[in-house]
Amino acid sequence: MTIHPSARRHGILDADMIHAYDYRTYGRVLEFDNPIERVLYIGSDQAGNLLEIVAIRDQRGGLLIIHAMRMTKQYQYLFERDT
Repeated sequence: MTIHPSARRHGILDADMIHAYDYRTYGRVLEFDNPIERVLYIGSDQAGNLLEIVAIRDQRGGLLIIHAMRMTKQYQYLFERDT
């Protein structure tokens, strides 16, 4: 797993991004018609705060986290509806 510098824009620590991914409770493909599939994951950081993580596959097939922030109301609705 790699973390792109853009994922740090909202001040989420790398360890919290990894924790949220490792303990994710939700995942959904955001774009089906794009050759680069972006996947939204929702999971908790080490303090239990819900985060939204967006990731893609890198050229080697590994996970590249490109976005991380506290979960927004938009994604909270999806999380509550689908879990």
